Amino acid sequence: MTIGNHDLGGIEDIHFLTSELITASRPVCLDLGGIAKGFAVDMAVKILISEGVSAGIVNAGGDLRVFGDYSKPIYIRNPKNPIELLELGVLQDSAMATSSLYFAHRDQQSSYISSTRSLKMQLRCTFNRMLRIPS
Repeated sequence: MTIGNHDLGGIEDIHFLTSELITASRPVCLDLGGIAKGFAVDMAVKILISEGVSAGIVNAGGDLRVFGDYSKPIYIRNPKNPIELLELGVLQDSAMATSSLYFAHRDQQSSYISSTRSLKMQLRCTFNRMLRIPS
């Protein structure tokens, strides 16, 4: 991507010096919208709980949080066939976020996932690890 005279890099150009300090090998443009959306979901849950809601789900289009004594089956779209859903498991008292290029046709990009079979295995492993981390 080029803005003005700058050829902007991507995530591959960012390097962690420590867990709280980064450097970039060239100028980058970061979209922190996902962090903001996750924060908004957390604040919505906080308000619901403060108003006496003991369990539920907040879904902000890819950012999802299930709280209280409630569980929700989790599905994602198949990158090769976006109308097909792939089941990952069940989310309870946890949060997760997804991101994709399924319906965005920016710069002729497509999803970086090339194998549905390996996708299911990778996501289930990641999902199982996530379930151990409460929100």
